[in-house]
Amino acid sequence: MALTNHVGILLGHSFDVARLNKKRTRSDFYAQFAFPPAALNDLAALVGAIYPGVPLNTLEVNILPNAQQSKPFPGVPADWYVVRCASQFAPELYGADGALIPTAEARSRFFAGMKVRLHSSAWSWKNEFGKSGASFNLLGVMDAGQGGERLAIGNGANGSAAAFGGHANPNAVSAPTTQTANPFGAAVAQVGQSVGAGAGMAQNATGFAAPAGNPFGGAPAQSANPFAQQTSANANPFAASA
Repeated sequence: MALTNHVGILLGHSFDVARLNKKRTRSDFYAQFAFPPAALNDLAALVGAIYPGVPLNTLEVNILPNAQQSKPFPGVPADWYVVRCASQFAPELYGADGALIPTAEARSRFFAGMKVRLHSSAWSWKNEFGKSGASFNLLGVMDAGQGGERLAIGNGANGSAAAFGGHANPNAVSAPTTQTANPFGAAVAQVGQSVGAGAGMAQNATGFAAPAGNPFGGAPAQSANPFAQQTSANANPFAASA
């Protein structure tokens, strides 16, 4: 099979705007997806194509079940695998009818929880420790034509709309958006407070081990994830020491 034969869940995206990557070395278009366990072998095939003959459990590949994420995605099955894809070029977007969707419509047409198909490939890299790994390109995304239930990720997921709902006055006039003065400025100055900006993207610091029977061998027999690694102290060079 091919990865495009699997229907996944879109978890979030920046299809229309390139943003700085986690290491702040370049700007990427990116998206995260969740795929059912049946898609794991096809994801493995993409990595195997660039590392022929190399045991996958010796590579650093960030594919973990939702249950093993540092912050599991709500509404996603625990055994579905989360995959992040990125590219320096905007991905091609398609409707369920196969028609190309303008990038400018990405945010109105694609939402977290939507059922989609992914066109991807893998690319190889080495980190500063000499460890080889693979990441996934964001080549194209297609509406699977199956709708999807909007996930509680952004768009009011923090419950503010419900919290403020009882205070809304349909006859009220909104304040001008051109106001620049801070009415609380004096108070802030008195107590010496400051406002910090820019929240970094959360990184998954967990290892790569996952449950049950590796079809590629080399990993513990109980592991089903072909990317599973031994749980030795140096399996993750970024892991904090005990």
